[in-house]
Amino acid sequence: MNLKIFKRWWIVLLLIVILGIFLRNINFKETFIFAHDGDLSAWIVKDIVFDKHIRLIGQETSAPGVFIGPLYYYALIPFYFLSGWEAIGGVYLALIIGALTIVSYYYVFNKVFDRTTGLIAAFVQAVLTFNVSHDRWVVPTITTNLWVIWFFYGVMMILKGNYNFLILLGVLAGLVWHINFSLAPLFTLVLIAAYLSKKLPDKKQIFFGILSFFITSVPFWLFELRHGFSQVKTILGFITVSEKQYELGFLNKLYLIFLKVSGNLTSLFFYPLRYEGFAKYTLFLGILVLGYVLVKRKVINLRILTIFYSWIVVMFLTFSILAKAISEYYFDNINVIFLSIFILTLSYIYKNLKFGSFALLVIFITMTFRTYSFFSEKTDYDSKGYLERKNVVNYIKNDSISRGYPCISVSYITNPGDNVGFRYLFFLNNLHVNEPKSESPNYTIVIPPGLSTDSVRYISGAFGVIPPDKDYSKEHIAKSCSGQNSNLTESMLGFTY
Repeated sequence: MNLKIFKRWWIVLLLIVILGIFLRNINFKETFIFAHDGDLSAWIVKDIVFDKHIRLIGQETSAPGVFIGPLYYYALIPFYFLSGWEAIGGVYLALIIGALTIVSYYYVFNKVFDRTTGLIAAFVQAVLTFNVSHDRWVVPTITTNLWVIWFFYGVMMILKGNYNFLILLGVLAGLVWHINFSLAPLFTLVLIAAYLSKKLPDKKQIFFGILSFFITSVPFWLFELRHGFSQVKTILGFITVSEKQYELGFLNKLYLIFLKVSGNLTSLFFYPLRYEGFAKYTLFLGILVLGYVLVKRKVINLRILTIFYSWIVVMFLTFSILAKAISEYYFDNINVIFLSIFILTLSYIYKNLKFGSFALLVIFITMTFRTYSFFSEKTDYDSKGYLERKNVVNYIKNDSISRGYPCISVSYITNPGDNVGFRYLFFLNNLHVNEPKSESPNYTIVIPPGLSTDSVRYISGAFGVIPPDKDYSKEHIAKSCSGQNSNLTESMLGFTY
């Protein structure tokens, strides 16, 4: 017997969105991650707002010479403003994007399939642990899931022969730069869908699709014109310039990509657990077979399954011929296909099996409880978040004021790469922070505090602070503080003017 509440779809959707926001907000501020990426994003916001630079680019990516677009950083500004320019304001942007993604899953699956499937899709997106965790990472790629579900919708509409959606796809193409260039190969699917639709767009539809692309990609083209198409040249260079770790041959590359994608799949459904070996391979092959079963059960047609499989093949083939080394997150967009097969299977169970409603209820309760337990227990939190860092900076500020220091220097006792995530907080607290070589009164941040237990005088989470242990003459302090504020002038990895 079907759940009667599904008939009141708008109430169900509202409850799902509230549940999704609730899960995303559990200990969000208390566990807000703020390391180099967070500091870099805040630094770019500072550059726009306080230094009054109208930026055409965001941060530099892991590929030297290629940048992320600036949209994400401009979107952060109102939330920083409402939070007194605290970087923790980004939490509210993340919650809004998470809610929009949940609603988008409902809308798309409702339009492509039916309302029941749409509600199931919204619930899965709202409570699946991996997706909730993804939406809590306040980084430029946080909009990936939102972008992908609307791209999925656009391709499905082209498959049905509705070329008015070329406008939507044009907008999404223009937004790729603001999220991740790894999404660009997916537009091959538009051609595949057009072929399968057995229809052609008219000139007007093509024109408006191209126009929407150029309008939304204006910052990219302005930057390229000013810099001699440097990013275009760099991206094209990836195809021809090899890297030693990727000189493996076509089949070996495919196998490496398979390992990454199958790893993403296990994380999608079992995060934070990760399965290796036979279990991982079986899950990957099993969900592909399940897609074929959906065709046999007439849940979807063969054309839709072709798009599902083509999505995976396009990503495999594209990155197998690129010379650039790749990361798992380049293939996160494939998750929408795995989720689609899972969602459609749940919908079939609910509609057709005798105990379908009960089975769905058990699955939903299990998923929700698992996610709630994970975030309420702070399972993956390392105590190196924003609030702990803020406490450290407040301690240093108050201690330096009590000692009458007009400037300080900061050093670190930690592993390489962990001495990050403080520069925006130093700026926000109006601290003049120099390099230790300046011989300004020195505060040492110890990560973790146990590395120097006897000397640490203040602890916040995984951070300890060793204050200056000697007296400084007024003349010495005046001399060491006479130069520029190194916190404002030193370079930052990924930041460029």
